[in-house]
Amino acid sequence: FRQPVEKAGVGDERYYQVVISGSHDVRGEDQAALARRVMQDLARVLPEAAAAKVIRHRVVTDPQSVFSLSPEVDVLRPAASTSNQRLHLAGDWVQTGWPATMEGAVISGRLAANLCLRQASLEDVLVDSGLPRGRLARWMIRD
Repeated sequence: FRQPVEKAGVGDERYYQVVISGSHDVRGEDQAALARRVMQDLARVLPEAAAAKVIRHRVVTDPQSVFSLSPEVDVLRPAASTSNQRLHLAGDWVQTGWPATMEGAVISGRLAANLCLRQASLEDVLVDSGLPRGRLARWMIRD
């Protein structure tokens, strides 16, 4: 959507792009209805979006862009450690407690690095439990 900007010297429109990952529930939905639904969702989170005038929108779908796994698959993911003490695994497919994402891949790399460091009697690197949650994430993800 495009939104008026009140600052001098700035154009009077803004461009926003919304991505819906794992969008199985909106597959086949009418594009105009989906655009209205996105605007309603944005207005709940960003009150200024309620006053925005949608000039144009485009819905692009790609069902193959995001893969979805069932929870049962998680138990099949290997640990970073292996039976070979000189071989450690890392990647988004390694068991980290996170989904198979880029963040999970980074965490798995740190887990594998710690295994190497421990073998060399060196101090572990920090394995963060995840990125700090922003205001929107804290609102949407309630533990």
